[in-house]
Amino acid sequence: MSRQDYRILIVDDEPANVYLLSRMLRDSYHISEARGGEEALAIAQGPDKPALILLDVMMPEIDGFEVCRRLKADDNTKDIIVIFVTAIGDSAAEEVGLKLGAADYITKPISLPIVRARVRNQINMRQKADMLEAMSYIDGLTHVYNRRKFDTLLHKEWQRARLSGKPLGLIMIDFDHFKALNDHYGHGAGDICLQQGAAALGSALKRQGDLLARYGGEEFVALLPDTDLEGARVTAEAMRAAVKELALEHKYSSAANHVTVSLGVAAVRADDAHPATYLLELADRALNRAKSSGRDRAVLMDEKLDAALGAEDVAVPMRSEDPLERVDSLAVTEAGLSPLQTSALSAGPTTERRRYGARSVSPDEIPQPEKVLKALSELYVLPLSAELHAELDSLFGVASDLIERLQTETNAYASRLSGTQPQADAMPASAGGFRTGQLQASPGAPEPEVAGADSASPAEATPVENGGVRYDAARLIAQDAASGGGG
Repeated sequence: MSRQDYRILIVDDEPANVYLLSRMLRDSYHISEARGGEEALAIAQGPDKPALILLDVMMPEIDGFEVCRRLKADDNTKDIIVIFVTAIGDSAAEEVGLKLGAADYITKPISLPIVRARVRNQINMRQKADMLEAMSYIDGLTHVYNRRKFDTLLHKEWQRARLSGKPLGLIMIDFDHFKALNDHYGHGAGDICLQQGAAALGSALKRQGDLLARYGGEEFVALLPDTDLEGARVTAEAMRAAVKELALEHKYSSAANHVTVSLGVAAVRADDAHPATYLLELADRALNRAKSSGRDRAVLMDEKLDAALGAEDVAVPMRSEDPLERVDSLAVTEAGLSPLQTSALSAGPTTERRRYGARSVSPDEIPQPEKVLKALSELYVLPLSAELHAELDSLFGVASDLIERLQTETNAYASRLSGTQPQADAMPASAGGFRTGQLQASPGAPEPEVAGADSASPAEATPVENGGVRYDAARLIAQDAASGGGG
């Protein structure tokens, strides 16, 4: 913003003084004029708010000191620079003016170069302050607005929508499986993804009043004044398509082989019964449903469903030192969700569940992988914080990798069982967390059987079927451990 963009208001009841000051400054600034205090206050509170006021003291109706006091008492006008230009030259009056908040005090008769220089100095300082404030509202990585700017504008737009009666739209956006992208491609690639992704999201906003902000991490938010739910949906789909068109590689995403986003869409008419954060909660819950239903989609709010959720449903959960315990507690306390802890997972303390080489596992305690992944995916419906969402993404990726490695290990173990039973072969270290050490049969222990072995030879036994892992070989490990073979 250049100096020519700043507006100066000249307030004096003497037309000659107004003319002289206006002629001196009009080549460098936008000039407004007022003949009295009331008119000056009306202009200051209007749409053409000045950056600086040259204010006379002795005026009819209300004097300049009272005008300055009112300006500094109003949050909307307290940042306006006030310079007194008056014939009262005693130090007591100057002290009063400066204590009221004036930036300078100039006595008549005025020197045009001095007035011009003092005005220039004040505008230069304001210009630098405005630049610093603008920078404080910008995210350093993506160069879109940051959370601070969004929080400020959300409350302002909520109040404006409440007065106008027009709807206010909001979109929550999350880059799918962003932690997996960081882990496998590096943080540099993650930064590029956010930078290009933010630019793509911003390109879908066509109106000057729309705002895109980085909400935190890989989450962004778009605020859409005067927008109903259908209009917000159209914008959300445009955002999703813009990110997809980037075609940024992401082979570790469950949604696609490129970077995608999930979006939660909400729009309401503001009222006194709800705070501005109500709109944010509706969009956040819609985003959770978008994630739990497969990602790479925009999901509209469901106000009736969300109305059934009480305040306790949106509270941030107590943090545990163990991420598995945190996810366990969320799963078993949410009504209607499949509990994450199967009999195997709840068989012992968390430290025992996660330790390689666990000694006591019965066949009934082997968890089915699809149940674990399903329970993890169902947790996305909860109104979790961005931090817990990131941890959930990490757990989902770890579980997927673990199951893939476990499938390879169980296949290899079953293949060995189909041939000659080894007497003292060392079993490979278990990626699935069953046990390590030597495989030794206990006297009198039942002969391990692969599912279907009643009617098929060991060589025909098949531990894997299409669509997932069958834990037949894993059950053999468990049976062996239960019979005392573990060391």
